[in-house]
Amino acid sequence: MAGIATHYDVLGVDPAAAEAEVRAAYRRLARVTHPDTAGDAAANSMARLNEAWRVLSDPARRAVYDASLRPPSASSGFDQRFDQRLDEELHPVASRPEVRSGRFPIWPIVGLTVVGAAVMFVFSASSKPETPAGPDWKIETGSCVTVVALDAIEVGCGSAHDGVVRQLVAFDTSCPIDTRTYRDHQGLGNVCVTPAGA
Repeated sequence: MAGIATHYDVLGVDPAAAEAEVRAAYRRLARVTHPDTAGDAAANSMARLNEAWRVLSDPARRAVYDASLRPPSASSGFDQRFDQRLDEELHPVASRPEVRSGRFPIWPIVGLTVVGAAVMFVFSASSKPETPAGPDWKIETGSCVTVVALDAIEVGCGSAHDGVVRQLVAFDTSCPIDTRTYRDHQGLGNVCVTPAGA
């Protein structure tokens, strides 16, 4: 550090000086160096003086600063490892994780897919077919209907019915010629019904 003035050199005190001694040196030099007293040319000197006081007046900053002035010791490997670890924690170097090249394991996935498909096939083959539910009173294409006062009402296809709904249309739309037009009992539009037995 030859040629570089330390904060102790700026204040003109010994590195082992007490806090009161550092304060007294700062106040004495500030009176002489302040730009109001020494002129604008002393601004840089006053800035160095203020920085030295900022560091040395705080015990924690002073301890860190004193540690930075000490030369690196080669006394023990532990100290060097600790210093290196501390340096890595304070100044982390971004490193990319090692990427291992390899192929994607496709065969286990294919095997699981085949086994899953086989299980689904066996399950669907062994289950009973769903019995058709009764009418849900919601007319759709393919619903069996009976006609009451020009309203089409859904009924079960196993019971007596007047026809099967071919399509649903709006009120202002006409049905195909081979069907009959009735109102949906819910008032949602017209239904085109193919008569039963036709």
